Formats: sequence, C-alpha cells, structure tokens
Amino acid sequence: MDSDHNARRNFIMGGVALGAGAIGLMSAIPASAAVSSNPYYITVGNDGEFASLHEAAAAARALNPTNSNWVIIVMMPGSYDLALESTELALPDFTELTGTSRQGCIILGNGNKNIRVNAHNRISNCTIRYTGIGNRSGAIRPQDSVNPAIKGFLQIDGVDIDVFSSSKCAVWVQFLDRCYIHNCLIQTSGIGVEVVGGYVFISGTHCRLVNNAPGSSSPHYGIKQTQGTKSRIWIDGGTWATGYGSPEIDGESNSDIVMFYAGGNSSARVELNNIWCIVRNNSGTNTGKKVTCAEVFTSTAWIRTRGGYYQAEDPNSRNFDLMNSANGRLEIQGSRYKSLLGNSYSSNGAGVRIITDAIYTPQFNDDGIKVIDASENPSGMIVKLSAQGVSQVMGAEQVIVRVDNTGNNVTIDGNGQLINGALTRRLGSQQYSKMVLRYVGHSIGWLVINE
Repeated sequence: MDSDHNARRNFIMGGVALGAGAIGLMSAIPASAAVSSNPYYITVGNDGEFASLHEAAAAARALNPTNSNWVIIVMMPGSYDLALESTELALPDFTELTGTSRQGCIILGNGNKNIRVNAHNRISNCTIRYTGIGNRSGAIRPQDSVNPAIKGFLQIDGVDIDVFSSSKCAVWVQFLDRCYIHNCLIQTSGIGVEVVGGYVFISGTHCRLVNNAPGSSSPHYGIKQTQGTKSRIWIDGGTWATGYGSPEIDGESNSDIVMFYAGGNSSARVELNNIWCIVRNNSGTNTGKKVTCAEVFTSTAWIRTRGGYYQAEDPNSRNFDLMNSANGRLEIQGSRYKSLLGNSYSSNGAGVRIITDAIYTPQFNDDGIKVIDASENPSGMIVKLSAQGVSQVMGAEQVIVRVDNTGNNVTIDGNGQLINGALTRRLGSQQYSKMVLRYVGHSIGWLVINE
C-alpha cells in the first residue's frame, strides 16, 4: 500500500511541478488523460497520501478541477492543526473537503489560520474548532481574491463548528450565489453565520450561543445579516438557543444577545420557518441591552416567521421574543411567542404600537395592537390603518384601544380602504374604548368585529 500511495503522490506532485513551469515534466504519464476525465480522490493524514491539508490542497489545485470534475480531499481519522502552518488553508475551486466522521476528523483553527473557500466548494463530515483573535473573521470564510462577479457555491453538510473567539463567526458568507448549510451543529461565543451577500439556505441545523470570556461585551448572534447588504436567508427547522446543554451566557451584562438579526437593504429578506428558539441572559443584571430571538434592525430590513416557537428571557424581564426596532418589516404567521416590540405585519400578528401623534400613518400595511393616547391632541387625532396604496394582508386584524380619559376626538381612517362601508369611523370617547377590525378584502375593506 505504501508503494501505491507513493506512486500516486509522485504523479500528483508531478502535476504540481508542471503547474509551476517544470519543462522537464511536460511528457505526462499516458494514464493522465484517463484520470483527468474522472473525479480525483486525495487522501490526507495517517496512512494518507499527504501529511497535511495544505499539501493536499496544493495537490488538488494542480489537478485543475472543474465543475464537471471535482477533486475530493478525504481526511483520514485524526487531528489537523492549521496553526502549525504559515498560512490559512485555501481550498481550490471545485474542491470538496470531507472527513470520515465528525468525531474522527478534527480541524483546529486559530486567529487568521482558518479555512478559506473559493467560488465552488463543499465541506462535510468533520468538526472545526476555532479559537483566538484575528482580523480575518470566520472559521470558514471566502478567500480575499474571489471575484464577486462569480456565481459561487458553498455547501457545508454534517459539520460541527465550535467557535470560542470574541465577535468572530463560524461561517462568513460573501460573494456567493448559493450557500447551503445542512445537518450541522454550530456552537459559538460570537456569531454563527454572518452574511454580507448572497443566497443562504440553512436546514436541519442546531445553533447554540454560549458564554464568552468573563466581562466581555461582544454581542452574540446566531444569524447576522450585515447592515445595508443584499442577501436572502432561508432557515428551515432546527433549534436555535442559549444553554440547553451548552454553557449559559453569564457575566456579560453589557452584551447584546440576538439570535436572528436582519440589517439588509430593501431587497434583503430573512425567512424563518418552524424554528424553535429560546434566548436567555443569565448575567444577573441587565443594563438595557437586547435579549431577543429575532430583530429587524434597519428600516429597510425584513423578517418573516412562519410557525415555530420563540421565547426570550433576561433578569429584568426587558425581553421581546420578536422585535422591530427600526420601522422595518416583521411578518408573523402562526408563530407562538410571548411579546413583541414595534410594528408587525401579518395575518395574526400582535405587535404593539403606542400612538400619540396627531396624525399617524404606518410605513407599510399595519397590524396588531394600537394603544391610543390622545391627551396631547385637544384638536383631535387621525389614526390611519395602513399606508396609502399598500396592499393589506387578507385576514389582518387590528385592535385599537384608547388609554387616556380626555375625551379628545380620535378618528380611525382606512386611508382609501372602507371601514364598515365608510371611509372613517370614530373611536369611543371613554377611557379603554376599543375597536377590533378585520381586513376581508379590497372590495369590502375593514369590518368592525367588536367595539
């Protein structure tokens, strides 16, 4: 077997020399024509053809892999320490790095010694443990030289990623047209997946946010969509939580803890389908920082939740399971949660908006509970149910409640949509007067269910 390995290694390294311009090796072995038309498999580690991942990556690059002829680097059981190398591990284009099992193949990264993916790569069946600090974020991240015009592809399947490094992330997605993360476990003291741009599909994946260095104020994110960028993120299923078998976040009273953070531009979306999410801060005293499952952070951002369970907890009960802090768009359909801050837009949302403006017009269509305080408007208030010309969600419900006792007039305005056949309707003058409305379609508009 050793002679077979040596012969194959010599053949591959001959290709490396060829790529470097070794004229004396221009006469290739006749079998090379047949080999080049079939997938290549390179083994590394104990009893493998190469001792290190860097050597295997160089050999893969020499084979000139293509979309129809991927190179597979197979890790034999063992530990692979990237910190022992002078550079990060740069995977060539159209190359897959796979191990024999998550438990059997461990890759150790530290600081800038991480895994760099090219335009088209797969990583599977291994564990990645990343520690330390560095200016190049991410246990897995793009190479600096990847052309943003390339429609890249990255698939991570069956990988455990354990990151203990302030503010660093497990996976950094940039310049990728498609990124698939399947059947993975991400445990991080910083960021799980940071998305600068591209289309990201995550399924069957479990993410744990865990304690950082004592006294650290670095924020925790499961998913972070970078502000102002264009990306679409779909997450299907999985558990996304703090604790529950992982070290609780404790001693970090100044840290934000947000599982799903949406900061993209008007073309970006974060879609959450059937997620189980619990976020806790066990630091003892909360100083007003965020502890929430999902947050719409910028006015252009969107989050949609469909099904699932969301629960956020902190010591002073300043918790919101779902939070819209920037007048962006938060749509909720069939999800179970306890509390929500800001506007929600959905068929069954329960967002709470406290209104004191003389004229209130929502940015989009509106939904949820409106708490009306007319005490500062002796000339009356006008509360519009939705933005002009913006289509409403069929079945949307609004609950409007007056909390002042001044008797100042409050007019509810459909803003182009009828309310029980009229353009406007007056809210009762008594304190705690209410109006419950349901949207049933453009031709009828809003129906008053109860008042």
